[in-house]
Order: sequence, then structure tokens, then C-alpha cells
Amino acid sequence: RSRHTYEYIEYVPSIDMFCSWGGSGQYPSGGIVTDRVHCFDFDTELWTRRPPTKSYGISAFSAYDPVTGHAWAHGTDSHSSFSYYAPEEGSYGVWHEVLPLDSDFSYNYHYTGAIDPKHRKFVAMGNGQLYTWDISDEDNPVKASVSTSGGSSVVGGDDPGLAYCPVS
Repeated sequence: RSRHTYEYIEYVPSIDMFCSWGGSGQYPSGGIVTDRVHCFDFDTELWTRRPPTKSYGISAFSAYDPVTGHAWAHGTDSHSSFSYYAPEEGSYGVWHEVLPLDSDFSYNYHYTGAIDPKHRKFVAMGNGQLYTWDISDEDNPVKASVSTSGGSSVVGGDDPGLAYCPVS
């Protein structure tokens, strides 16, 4: 069955799979959320089930960290914890929940995530807000709210485009 993936679907190069961390809007009700993780293997053309995510909801945002090979996710409702997926641990990977429920993201949708691998920051933008988490110590990330000038149409947008550019 189809599901809404919002901003929590990532290609994970460290395992060469395309993964969806949860979902919502599933048939038949449209209001159901799931913590199920499925990853698509391009070689076998099969979806495989992975351990359930700790961070999901009606919406969420995620990003892949090329330094560690881990994928990060943050939910946006009653499952709004912050966690990372370590695909190299165990036979199917392990989720590590590193920050509990965050009221800044409780039912606050339309964020987009990206990782700045040089400065070791997970960045989330949308709804007029910009947040960063220092992920240099994965198990103890530090969140900060960032004030910006200019770009209000981007920062204030719903699900704005966001990507790290190593050149600039």
C-alpha cells in the first residue's frame, strides 16, 4: 500500500539502499502513522524490512551523514524524538534515540533536513525557523535555534529545498 513519505526518505550509500523511515496517510483511513522502515535494494529489486524507527509521525525530516554512514531522523508529532540509524550494527541496523520528545516539533510540520559534514551539523529548516544540532558526538547532540537575515521566503516556506554544497 502507498504511504506518504514526506521528508523521511533517504538514499543510504553506506548500504546502497533507498529507505523510508516510517510513513503516514496509509490506506484505508489516511490518518495512520507507522514506525516501519523499508529499504529498497537496487540489485535485487526487493524491499527489506529494517528495525522500526524511533522518530516518525504524520511528518518528519531526515538526512544522511556521509562521515559516519548513519541516517538521522526527527519526528514531528507525539513521536518527535531525534535519532540516528546505524546500518552497520546488527544484521539489519540499529536505531539510537538520542533526544526525547521535543515540543518545538510537536505537530509542527514542513521541515527539511540536511547535514553539513564539515561542521558536523544536522540542519532543519521550515515554518520560519532554522535549527541546528551539533552531531560531532552522536549520542549527545546539541540543539540550537539560529537567527537569520534575508531568505525569509525560503526559511518560511513549507518543506523548503535544502542541501549541503561542499563547493560553497
